[in-house]
Amino acid sequence: RQLSDDAKESGKNNVSFLGKFLLGDLDGCIDLLVDTGRPAEAALFARSHKPSRMSALVKIWKEELAKTNPKAAESLADPTDYPNLFPELEESLDLERQRDANAPAGVAAEPSALAAAGAEVAAASTPAAATTTTTAEDDVEDDDDFDLDADDLGDGDADGDMNFDDDDEDLGI
Repeated sequence: RQLSDDAKESGKNNVSFLGKFLLGDLDGCIDLLVDTGRPAEAALFARSHKPSRMSALVKIWKEELAKTNPKAAESLADPTDYPNLFPELEESLDLERQRDANAPAGVAAEPSALAAAGAEVAAASTPAAATTTTTAEDDVEDDDDFDLDADDLGDGDADGDMNFDDDDEDLGI
């Protein structure tokens, strides 16, 4: 948490966002996006991770966008006004409520608690019949199916180096 806060203070917003996200601080992620002038990204992030905040964020996005492109701002749909355009919103809201109600205490503060909670959920959602064990020998056998020669990859030059530049110059890296 301290790294995320320090990163925000020094203007390293990507690091701050990632820290908040890894800690499970979804509201902090959204607030950071809004504070840094990214209401569109905040609304889209909320759609996936915190749908209860989406409507308020769309309003902020519309206000900001109206300053530069009023027509585009008018075209943004608020889920409160147009629920027909967001067919799975109620299900998303229910899942958000369940997640928040079942979150172990301290998840947002302790990454290890977040990892433990994720492992718990994964274990609970994996049917016993679907779990399989593999050995190192199985892995070796499976790898044989995916052998590639440099010739199969294309776009390579004579010495096998890959070149993704348009001008076909070998950078020698």
